[in-house]
Amino acid sequence: MSDKISKFLNQIKKKRKIARKELGSVSKKEQEKIPDEEIEEYFSYIIQDDEVCITGFSSDYPWKKVKMPNTIKGYPITSIGDRAFVENKSLRFIAISEGVTRIGEEAFQGCGWLYEVILPEKLITIEKGAFSWCGALREIVLPNTVTKIGEEAFFGCDLYNINIPEGVVNIEKAVFSDCWELRWIKIPKSVVHIEEDAFAGCLEATAGGAAVLGEDKYQCVKRELLEETGLYCEEFEEIGS
Repeated sequence: MSDKISKFLNQIKKKRKIARKELGSVSKKEQEKIPDEEIEEYFSYIIQDDEVCITGFSSDYPWKKVKMPNTIKGYPITSIGDRAFVENKSLRFIAISEGVTRIGEEAFQGCGWLYEVILPEKLITIEKGAFSWCGALREIVLPNTVTKIGEEAFFGCDLYNINIPEGVVNIEKAVFSDCWELRWIKIPKSVVHIEEDAFAGCLEATAGGAAVLGEDKYQCVKRELLEETGLYCEEFEEIGS
């Protein structure tokens, strides 16, 4: 790695270390104060075909941690609309409703202090740019039900590792681009196509720190395929071989 890239990485790490310290200032006692019975009034939503789509969330909500209800007015919440939480600077943590199957385009884009997201087990679709520029987001567990992760879905996040679910067929354009801390990626055999710049700008991976593997421990993703996406390692680590 060049001195210039190394210096740049160290600057980024220092900034994010400071950010994580500030995030840690949210006390556990404060986080536990989540008035479930009152939270509905802070959401904007539409009800269609007896299902709720969240379209917005008020910045006046007094807590930094949000546990979304599973229903509003007796109807199940099944989707988060486009840009519903966009650039919410107070949001630190969110547990998404259990029945949500779709997270819309740019739904959490620019939530720069969002460091933890709990996704529901029924989730199927993460649309374009859904969590882009969530610079404090360190890790996220993608449920096995997910089959689509849209373009730039995690662009510019602080992800350290990612496990792509078995049902995903395409890794779309720039989906993990500029995830500077990304070191470990698990790509299942179901993936048949990796689009342009899917991992571009993953500087830790470029430094040779990534372990890229498929479900079959004897078969790594081909070097040529990943080089086309922007992710390049001197050596690939084959776990369990």
